[in-house]
Amino acid sequence: MDDKKRLLDIINLIDENKNIIDIGTDHGLVPLYLAKNGISKNILATDISEKSLEKLRTALTDELSTIISTRVTDGFKGIEKKENQVAIIAGMGANTIIDIIEDSLDFAENLDYLILASNINTEKL
Repeated sequence: MDDKKRLLDIINLIDENKNIIDIGTDHGLVPLYLAKNGISKNILATDISEKSLEKLRTALTDELSTIISTRVTDGFKGIEKKENQVAIIAGMGANTIIDIIEDSLDFAENLDYLILASNINTEKL
């Protein structure tokens, strides 16, 4: 399945023990994998859709809830900067990803790194 390969490609770029922000998490498949496999102990999964985040929240066990937190927000708005922090922005168009970064450029520039994967107009990234 192409989607599964795409998600694994993203996961394989993440160093262990980073504080993860997954912007536009949707179903939260990447945060769930990272938490279940001990790759990160601090994950913030965000989406602009409460309904999308609810899909992830129903998958959280008590143990996973100590690792993964969720927040309805647009891009990096209202997110606290931490040391050793990485952001994933994937599964949306390049223009949207660019807008998210430009809207919070100071925040984005101070991350350890970003993992970007657009589903259209990739060349713009």
